[in-house]
Amino acid sequence: MYRVLVSAIAAALCSAALFGTATATPKLKQTPKAASSPRPSPSPAPVPGSAVGLLTWQYNDFVGTKPDVGASACLIPLRATKVVADDAKGVMLDAHLGIDTTINKYGWVCGKADGSGAVNLDAVPPGTYTALVISEKTTRNFKAPLSDLELQILGFRFDPDAVRIVTMEPSVLLLRQWSFVSTIVVRSGTVSHFSYDFGHTYF
Repeated sequence: MYRVLVSAIAAALCSAALFGTATATPKLKQTPKAASSPRPSPSPAPVPGSAVGLLTWQYNDFVGTKPDVGASACLIPLRATKVVADDAKGVMLDAHLGIDTTINKYGWVCGKADGSGAVNLDAVPPGTYTALVISEKTTRNFKAPLSDLELQILGFRFDPDAVRIVTMEPSVLLLRQWSFVSTIVVRSGTVSHFSYDFGHTYF
């Protein structure tokens, strides 16, 4: 009996050696591909805002306040590039006329006061600005030089050579009253307001 069992085992081993034993190869599980996430769409451009300035002057002690019809106002970005000498005359002409020609490259937005003294500035990119306002109805003593403070303020917006150009006769800054209005914040889709009174005229 024992010999028969050993013989059967030996015969099985020989058969396996001669013909091989078929063994099933386990299949590897395929990892499902992760779904590709959609590319984020570009954020929409901010909606412009607008600003309205009210410019007035003092006619006399009896009539009092009147609208400064034809006065101009320019919004200047707080971090705008300084105006260079080659553009100085063009920028000041634009500022006085309330048009956007040379000043576009510096991000200025200008306009003229209507019959009520209001300056409507539309399509203004959201941001922080100062406003350069130039009177049409009031003059200054053109023989008097600009003060150190006025020159310092101009130095924030014009490079040194440009400052010299815009303060040479017959610059509008020597003939008309002008000023910079404090910080104006323009927000997307809203209207910001500012005002300035030029006081009495010199002549």
